[in-house]
Amino acid sequence: MEVELLNCNKADIYSAAGPLICTARVHWDSAGFYLLLEVPADFPLDEEAEYPILFYDPAAGLVHSHCKLKAHSKTEDGDLALSCTILEIIQTIQRRQDLKVPAAAQIEVSVTHLPRAAQDKQVPLVSEIAVSVTNLLNDEEQDLLPPKNASFTALTQNLSAGGVYFVCPYALPVDTEVRFELREGPKPIELTAVVLRTEALPPHKKQPRFGHGCRFINLKPVAESGLRSYIFRCQRNMRHRRF
Repeated sequence: MEVELLNCNKADIYSAAGPLICTARVHWDSAGFYLLLEVPADFPLDEEAEYPILFYDPAAGLVHSHCKLKAHSKTEDGDLALSCTILEIIQTIQRRQDLKVPAAAQIEVSVTHLPRAAQDKQVPLVSEIAVSVTNLLNDEEQDLLPPKNASFTALTQNLSAGGVYFVCPYALPVDTEVRFELREGPKPIELTAVVLRTEALPPHKKQPRFGHGCRFINLKPVAESGLRSYIFRCQRNMRHRRF
């Protein structure tokens, strides 16, 4: 599989063991012969090793590859420019086809916007199926909206670069906006999402559970990069477990 990385300006370099080493700036040399990756001066270069590298290209998409790196030159800022030889293209994913992976992570969620219809109601806005679930709980009253000005714990079930599905004890109305941090990578990833659908799930230990399908909004480039890197790691781990 051949891919032209003519518009690529960023790549994530991983060690063979899996962890992210760094994010590199990508460009071609002045003659257009060498694909160069600019990395920090302390980059642990091993010219005999193969590096899994994820390229971000506006045209080609997300390009997962195995590469060889060699020292090429130093930049004016004192960083290293490494020449990159792509040995194998593992997978190419168009950005519009966001990969969804199973991802169980505990998150602390804060509601940043609640639809006015929910604010005006004295009782939580829930679907008929949600009401039927709470009625199974010995008819005990349940506050199905989260407490005001407080965060609550949720568990993600799957994740993509476009959105997340999480489960929590509260029924968040459609169009609710939430904020949380994903703390599964080297640095916390700050994310904001809007609820697209809410569904009642079977209770757990007599406590209600609701699943929420959400779409990310206002996604900053640094957050998208961290998110896609995390998804890439999840996908690699899934492949390793199969073999």
